[in-house]
Amino acid sequence: MNDFPPKTGWLHKVTAAAKQQFKKEMFDGEPAKPFVPPPVDSGKFTTYGFEEYQKLRKTPQPSPEDLKGAAKEVFAQIKYWTELSPIHAEERDWAGIKLDDLAQAVGVSTKQVQRIVKKPPFHTATKLIDKRTRKLIRIGLPSDMTHEDFARIVVSDWRKENKEDFGLLVGMVKDAPKGLAPDILRTVVANWSGFMAGVHLAVEVAKVEGDAFDGNPEHFKKMFFHYPAISVIRRFWPVGIEFYHMFIQENLTGGPILYDQINKLLNKHEIQSPF
Repeated sequence: MNDFPPKTGWLHKVTAAAKQQFKKEMFDGEPAKPFVPPPVDSGKFTTYGFEEYQKLRKTPQPSPEDLKGAAKEVFAQIKYWTELSPIHAEERDWAGIKLDDLAQAVGVSTKQVQRIVKKPPFHTATKLIDKRTRKLIRIGLPSDMTHEDFARIVVSDWRKENKEDFGLLVGMVKDAPKGLAPDILRTVVANWSGFMAGVHLAVEVAKVEGDAFDGNPEHFKKMFFHYPAISVIRRFWPVGIEFYHMFIQENLTGGPILYDQINKLLNKHEIQSPF
């Protein structure tokens, strides 16, 4: 059991080495030669992502009076432009002012504004607006994280994603108790063979009666992916959540109270969709 973040690049090396293997398995239906055995399960799970989110939930939002100098002016401008010309993205309203214009209005450099908005009470996101990349800024509680915020945390671990992958990650976040998706995904990746065993069990059942997302048994067949694949995890995300739940339940006795909190969340959680 390990609740501490793995070393930087823990997934980058795996996915880079697995590229050829993925292609053989996905398109030819067979392992690449010479045969490469799947990674050995670590037997470890993480809860540190959820713990960090719980800390954010207890962190108050700084008020304008708590801010100093240019930060107070940035706050006033963001509030003004959010009310006057909001940009709706990620289910939130963002200030409708460009970063350079914001810096000019406040009377500081763009780099200084970028440093200011990295801290509470500001949230940022880079989005494509009118075919141009824009830095969006809004005001909110430290814990006011969007589904995309959690997906970006996962991307920082995965270190390999495309637009389609990111959409799948957002879907995983939406279908997990808030704050738990990163830890669930980390645990699945660290114990890939065990997860695939759960997938195979789910497929065997689905070959008779389908599953909650596809009622046609003929659509199911066993395949073993030797290395973590986002598309596989997303399709069988309910298996991943249950897999993670098993680790939590096995360590409830004598474990920190955080495990009990996670267990209660997972007990009442319902999966909505695999897509």
